Amino acid sequence: MMELKTSMAVRDLVHAIWSMAVGSVLGTSHVVAVAWWLERRCHQRWQQEQEARERLRALEDQLGLDSLSDTSREAIVASRRRAQAIRQ
Repeated sequence: MMELKTSMAVRDLVHAIWSMAVGSVLGTSHVVAVAWWLERRCHQRWQQEQEARERLRALEDQLGLDSLSDTSREAIVASRRRAQAIRQ
């Protein structure tokens, strides 16, 4: 009889451990999924903002070049081409 109670106690302990493990995984899985979705959404928004900043920077640069005299503009463009050739 004592052996039966001991085996039942061990079985109950194993079930309790499994229940806690499964409950923890199921309880946190939705939190992880929501956190992943928010991170992805935030990254997409950051990427769109970065692209908009780059377009704005290019427009400002073009406006600045357009306001210069032809010789100054040509000198700056040539300098940028040389710098780009060196980087590659």
